[in-house]
Amino acid sequence: MHYGFTIEQNREADGKCQDEVLVKLRLKHESKDDFLVSRMKFVRSFLDVRVSMNHEDVGTQEALRYSRVAVATEMELRLLNSGATNMKAISPQNESRALAFLASVMRDKLQMYPTTLAEDDAVLRSNELLAFSDHRHALIVIISEKRVAAFYGRLAEFMCPILASPRHHRLDAIRRAADDLDLFRFANAVHRQLNTRH
Repeated sequence: MHYGFTIEQNREADGKCQDEVLVKLRLKHESKDDFLVSRMKFVRSFLDVRVSMNHEDVGTQEALRYSRVAVATEMELRLLNSGATNMKAISPQNESRALAFLASVMRDKLQMYPTTLAEDDAVLRSNELLAFSDHRHALIVIISEKRVAAFYGRLAEFMCPILASPRHHRLDAIRRAADDLDLFRFANAVHRQLNTRH
């Protein structure tokens, strides 16, 4: 899966992180969702997908499309049915709910690990593990997965209030995240897509 080696800081020259985490996205059970049949015109009842912190990555786009449908209102499902959105950002309100949905899935994912990201980082920094041991490689992979999962919690916490604000205020608010390049890039991409849509 990782070409036989691991990289602690898996970033390209432009700073984009290449780490991914596999997540399982699911629609609500039939008895809890009045629009399940309508949703299933666009997505299956489940999706297993590898997601990164990069808005433009294929897996991330798949997860966003799925999430938008999973949280769509009746009116938003009608927009999807008319082909008006091409499965991209539907509205700021829908995008906010989609990001919150993804963040919730990621929180559940983090709960499945027996250790926290901080605990794993401490073990890796301790230099107690042999340089090329399986244990060290596995820990690097797990840390990379947890970093991606934790990112979506930060993203939703940051973006949901911004998406509730007027469009002309959003970019100024997004610029406040400039010190967190992953967050800034993703938030900016969401903003651009919504501007294109509207």
